[in-house]
Amino acid sequence: MSRNCFVPHCHEGNKSQIKKNKLLGIKRKTMFKAPKDALLLEIWAKAIQRTDKKLRPGIDSVCEKHFDETCVHRYFETKMADGSIHLIERGRLSLKKNAVPSRFPDLPQSLTMIEPINKTKLNNISSTIDNVSETYNNLKDTLINMKLPAEWFFCCAHNSLVLGYLDSNHELVKKIIISSNDLNVKV
Repeated sequence: MSRNCFVPHCHEGNKSQIKKNKLLGIKRKTMFKAPKDALLLEIWAKAIQRTDKKLRPGIDSVCEKHFDETCVHRYFETKMADGSIHLIERGRLSLKKNAVPSRFPDLPQSLTMIEPINKTKLNNISSTIDNVSETYNNLKDTLINMKLPAEWFFCCAHNSLVLGYLDSNHELVKKIIISSNDLNVKV
């Protein structure tokens, strides 16, 4: 079983985080193994959105902070003869059946789910000189309908398409300008 949480930017399970939590008196987070059921594993992988590694069943782990409270068993429940329910705190938490990680507090907004660019739309964009105007308009429509990450922006200015990226201080890092006259790209 992997000791570190599989979710990107989560430090639970790292030695430094364990040490820090111990000094602060914070209880260690429970780690849950990735499911062995192929369908549930695929759902977990889509929810986590990690592209650099593949989620391995029974090996990789996800910490409890990525699961909604309704997905976690924190108590043993015993129904008494009088109908009341007696709760005993579990020493180790467990997941309810079909639980899926859904909380990603450490994940930057730029890594949240982004719809991929529809390749058929891009393939329809002609690059021939005869169709420069049509290509420019198709590219403009594609960019207008595209869902961009939070730090990116797009606008039309002076017969040019401007696509840019802002850093965390909202300062311009990179700007791409596509001219309507000749489709030249300036970075």
